[in-house]
Amino acid sequence: MKSILTTLWGDFWSERNPREKTLLTALGTVLGMVLLYSLLWAPARTSSARLMATLPIMERELAQMQEQARQARELGRMSANITPINDSLRDALVASLAQRSIANAQISVLNGVVQIKLTNVPFADGIGWLDEIRKRYKLQVAEAHVTSLNEVGRVNLTMLLQTPVAR
Repeated sequence: MKSILTTLWGDFWSERNPREKTLLTALGTVLGMVLLYSLLWAPARTSSARLMATLPIMERELAQMQEQARQARELGRMSANITPINDSLRDALVASLAQRSIANAQISVLNGVVQIKLTNVPFADGIGWLDEIRKRYKLQVAEAHVTSLNEVGRVNLTMLLQTPVAR
């Protein structure tokens, strides 16, 4: 295939006089330059100009996204330190008791003061739960009464806790 093309080109070129050869060479050079310009240079130049025009907009959007990410991290840290109040605190405490399978609980919340009565619970479970909610919800134990029952390790707990709001 290559030899056929070379032969055809050689025959075509040898039949041309010097003036035609010069004219064809100049025409080929101009055509090659036009192709290079239209296929490579012009698209790169217009794309570059378009990118330069959109770059400031993209930089502003990036700065805005970085600021929003910073605010989201800040809000995430803040939400971890928020103590629920009133009914939502009561619901959270009931859910926490259910997770630990502690039944027979009476919980009342009023103005940031939580009164809890646990009856016939294992001492370790009751105190462990108290420590967990104290840390999680930033509750402070204002008063606690532990009454031992006849069964070994079982107690009645009555606690009065204060939320950070009530302090």
